[in-house]
Amino acid sequence: MLSDLFKSIAFLKHRKERSRKIAAVIIGLFISFSVDAQDRIIMVNGDTLNVNVLKINPETVEFTFEDEVLLNTENKNAISKIIFSSGREQTFNAQKKTQLPQINGKEDWKKVIVTDRESDVEGLTKVAEIKKSSNVGGVMFSLADYNDAVKMIKKEAASQGASIVLITDKPKTQVAITVTGVAYK
Repeated sequence: MLSDLFKSIAFLKHRKERSRKIAAVIIGLFISFSVDAQDRIIMVNGDTLNVNVLKINPETVEFTFEDEVLLNTENKNAISKIIFSSGREQTFNAQKKTQLPQINGKEDWKKVIVTDRESDVEGLTKVAEIKKSSNVGGVMFSLADYNDAVKMIKKEAASQGASIVLITDKPKTQVAITVTGVAYK
């Protein structure tokens, strides 16, 4: 009878130690998952970056990638939203007057936005520099020639998948107007 009591005590001790080990493993897993929790930046172009957001500035977001110490900066214009590890979401570009249209090819050239403000393209991906000239030229046709050149730029930008063009060089002469723009998406 005394031996049965010792066996029972030994069994309970073993069970208690086993329960502690299991609890330690569960706690360890929980801590490791919470340490690895990351923020996700959803870019305007659809890419997702798994990062640790460090700071949100008026124009930019600062972050590091997992297992890196290098500080990265991304312009808010290129960010759609951030999903923090806590589950909270912060949306950007919601207040933007113009959302970038989806361009599927040259046939969407009318959707391409033309701007002369650099702030409209900050943080976007540069696709190409495009230079087009009008066909006619002359004082009477200067506005029509400019519009024709811009139309050709929009068609070229759309064929390359760009949704916005920054006009960087406006015509200086009245003869055979040439317009230069940089396409972005």
